[in-house]
Amino acid sequence: MMKEEKDKYYKLLKDLPDVKAGAIFKLDEEDYLYKYCLNSLVEYEYSMSDVRHLTEWFEPCLFISEDGEPVFNNDRVHLVYNDRIVNIGKATKYGFDGSLTDILASDCLWFKSRQKAEEYIESLKPKFKVGDIIVTPDNKIEEIKYISNFTAELEEWYENINNLRLATNEEIIKYYESQGWVKGAKFKYNNKIQELFFLTLYQNEVFAYFTYGWGANIKDCELIKEPELPKSWEELKEVKGYYINNRSEIVGYVAGNSDNKICKNIFNNEKQALSSLAFAQLSQLVKVMNGDWQPDFNDGTQSKYYVQRWKDELSMCSGFYKFHPLVFPTEKLAEFSLEHHRKLWEEYYEL
Repeated sequence: MMKEEKDKYYKLLKDLPDVKAGAIFKLDEEDYLYKYCLNSLVEYEYSMSDVRHLTEWFEPCLFISEDGEPVFNNDRVHLVYNDRIVNIGKATKYGFDGSLTDILASDCLWFKSRQKAEEYIESLKPKFKVGDIIVTPDNKIEEIKYISNFTAELEEWYENINNLRLATNEEIIKYYESQGWVKGAKFKYNNKIQELFFLTLYQNEVFAYFTYGWGANIKDCELIKEPELPKSWEELKEVKGYYINNRSEIVGYVAGNSDNKICKNIFNNEKQALSSLAFAQLSQLVKVMNGDWQPDFNDGTQSKYYVQRWKDELSMCSGFYKFHPLVFPTEKLAEFSLEHHRKLWEEYYEL
């Protein structure tokens, strides 16, 4: 509650010759009382020292209300809490004479005029509504998701909504484009999948056109968003699966975070982990079997033989340029490996 200048106001308790009890007086700069009524001043020769001694004639002001009016003992006041009038009662030298639940009178704003209290509440009402496209102080174009008399919730809180402004038509279209409403985008309307041709504004509403002559209010449409694909390993965040421990055992279902480097050895499923383990073993076997021979996949005269999977069967194959990590210089060696290492080849090919 406002305290400033409260000591300058006094209420007349008894009738004067031409002034009725209840009149309010205000001290001037020289500490003389003037009648305070509708901003007109009628002088009376009462000084501050007179007033202090004439307590049976003059009652001091308790405080100045939020609407700038002096409040005296037993004056009717309106208490406002947040965005509503919570009670009407009397102000006393001991506080508020009225019933309040869950809140303290000291947490409220005190108004003498109900009209002023209601005007104050009205002034708190937001300039925007849910769904409005606005521009923030840092020039971000966003949609209001939630709003109250005090805040607007976007991706963050804006305590002073007066710092926001409605977006222009061009900015509104730009916002929807940033959300995926671009030419060719798929959206659902009346349970049918449509392809966006263009967006336009009509009577402050955005319409999505799927042909030159047919469109629908974007509020009645549902954008079908393409899944956002990870551009890096770190964007995966959560990784789940199986890994091979230092005893060459496949460890069951585990979960980790892609920010953690130790999670890079986690396979998506158990067959992939088993395939990796088989590949490591086959690579050692092939190295011994091939000796010093090295494949050259740029050499069209050098034959390479390898085991391939065709549907769910293993078979022999040969070639010159097609890369395979496990190749042999002769068909005989490839057949030998398929015969004696078949289980590893089956695990390698996830059979």
